[in-house]
Amino acid sequence: MPSLLHYQIVTDPPSLQASLPGEPSVGTVYIIVSNTHQSPVDWEYIDVEVPLGTDPSDLTNEVKAVVTSYERTITSPRDDTLEFKWDSKQQLFRAQFDWTQPPTRRYPELIHHGALILKLENIPLTEGSSLVHVKIHDKTKGGDNGPPAMGSGHFTTTLGLVKQTPRVPRNFRAEKSLVDGDAGERLALLWDGPTDLDYWILDQRGNEVHHEQAKPGPAAHLPFRPPLTFTPKRGTTYTLVAKPRGVANHQGYFLTTTVHATIPEFESGTRTQWIEGTANKGRAVFTSDGVDVQAQNHSDLGRLRAKKADVDSVITRLVQGREDEDGWITFPERGVNVYHGHTSTPGVITAARADVDGVNTTWAGSRDAGQGWIEFSQSGVTVHKDGTQDRGTLSAEKVDVNGLNTKWVGDLDGGKGWIGFQQYGVEVH
Repeated sequence: MPSLLHYQIVTDPPSLQASLPGEPSVGTVYIIVSNTHQSPVDWEYIDVEVPLGTDPSDLTNEVKAVVTSYERTITSPRDDTLEFKWDSKQQLFRAQFDWTQPPTRRYPELIHHGALILKLENIPLTEGSSLVHVKIHDKTKGGDNGPPAMGSGHFTTTLGLVKQTPRVPRNFRAEKSLVDGDAGERLALLWDGPTDLDYWILDQRGNEVHHEQAKPGPAAHLPFRPPLTFTPKRGTTYTLVAKPRGVANHQGYFLTTTVHATIPEFESGTRTQWIEGTANKGRAVFTSDGVDVQAQNHSDLGRLRAKKADVDSVITRLVQGREDEDGWITFPERGVNVYHGHTSTPGVITAARADVDGVNTTWAGSRDAGQGWIEFSQSGVTVHKDGTQDRGTLSAEKVDVNGLNTKWVGDLDGGKGWIGFQQYGVEVH
């Protein structure tokens, strides 16, 4: 004779996820105990026996972590308090009267069309996939055609639940999403998956960069970390493709992850409106006719620094030395102006030689202090002595002039005669 009660198992999740190395998993098992009779069924106990241990066919090895409870689908004022908990002596979970509260009946009663839900929550699941057998033992009487008295033996119902490991790859990722190839770092790509699949890693152009063959023997779900000897030179999206071995026309499973290079390299160029610094927010803006270098606030033009610049031409308002005290040159419409320091005072042009078509100047003097100088006046040229306004001596090997205005004419050597020019004539001395 079968049990007077009907049993059904529901799990959460519907297929329990087995624990993985370093990745524990928990689940919940609901045992629905139904009375399908037109009459009540009395029961003395309902035992739930689950396989304990560490094998794949075992459900758990940590019964102390399991949280037990129960609920009725139909309640009645005649209901006595029950308990559903771990029985360490019997090594199973037992439902029965809560004897700390004296019952009003000899046996618990499950009324007709009613059900009792026994809950096993927070179950630490063992590793490995398997069909787990759950045995239900009960001692009952009553029902429509059941025995009027409680028998000495019990009925056993065996049910099953599925505990699975993932059948597809998952968690495809890079150990570091930012890789510095200049520092010698190597790319590390990882994933978790069944060992009975073939794996390929493809770059963003579809080129195969790694192939992992299925492992012989029973399938297991393991972490994969293939040795890779390359590093992306720029942002690259890698695709993990997994296919069952020997299954024709299988589309496979696809996972992607993206890795970036600390200093990216590009084969054919980069298109962007501007580039900006990281610590200092200066910008280089690409315009229709060139590049504008902007200061950190982006409203003013900034400074371009280089040890050497080789250009065909320079268009600028002024050129100045690196220090504020250095001279500077402006480019007015009529030529070039040279200034002293950061003022508007005309400065000095220094050169070993100057080859010009003409020189416009008020005076010309020696580079050394205390030397003679020439002043250009409206009537001609005046030669001055030293750094004063005293007239100096004009020396030349030969003078070819149309006229000569002078008070006297003498020989180059001192002590010789000279000619003086008076109002009435010439005197020879």
